Amino acid sequence: MIEPDTVLQNRYRIVCLFRQGSHAVYEADDQQLSNTVALKETFYGGRFKVFEQEVRLLAT
Repeated sequence: MIEPDTVLQNRYRIVCLFRQGSHAVYEADDQQLSNTVALKETFYGGRFKVFEQEVRLLAT
């Protein structure tokens, strides 16, 4: 688990954990764009391609 107030990539400040299972979803503040975002932390290895496809789909 990532602790609240942790800053990732000098940009995202973790607010709280939303959900944990095969991945964790956190509420975070994007300090560059001044808005709230959701960040997903995955726990299974070798699945980067699936994660990348999901990110691309959500971005469109």
